[in-house]
Amino acid sequence: MNGKFLPTLQILLVTVVLLLLITCANVGNLSLARLLSREREVVLRAALGAGRLRLIRQLLTESTALALIGGAVGLLFAAVTMSSLTAFARRFTPLANRIDINGRVLLFTLGIAVLSGLLFGLFPTLHAYRRNLGALLRQGGGHSTHDRGRQRLRSTLVVLQVAVSFVLLIAAGLTTRSAIRLQRVDGGFDPRNVVALSLELPSAR
Repeated sequence: MNGKFLPTLQILLVTVVLLLLITCANVGNLSLARLLSREREVVLRAALGAGRLRLIRQLLTESTALALIGGAVGLLFAAVTMSSLTAFARRFTPLANRIDINGRVLLFTLGIAVLSGLLFGLFPTLHAYRRNLGALLRQGGGHSTHDRGRQRLRSTLVVLQVAVSFVLLIAAGLTTRSAIRLQRVDGGFDPRNVVALSLELPSAR
């Protein structure tokens, strides 16, 4: 009963994944830029005795908490737009009324949020791990070479962020257009005022 609806669901799923990648890439780049502005704080914590693993745990905790907040907002948005989703799915399947936010949806959202927070929180944490904290501490208030390098890194992040978002938005637009075209495919008959049923006869007769 749902075979013809499967391609539309797959296209919608790809679109959602592309949107998630855009968001995660943007948040990851913003987190890295925020870390660059917090280098003195990181250096001070290291000077007071915080190890690299402790600093990395702190950064990963921050990114995961941000991802969980995003997941909660996504669930709220899904609950608000549930009627629109079921109305869309009702065109393709008689099981649209079974669409609901249940325990599996909550677990899936929790897993995606935690995974996104950990994966895209690794970029700023790996940057912090590679930094020579001792050299930064000795550098103190110097601004010449270090600030120029940091500015170049920020500019590179902005360029990459815009480029990746542009490519992913184009792909998301194409998949959305494909989904719209699938809805307009002519089935070769007029479905209005038509009733369909299936009749199963015993194989012995």
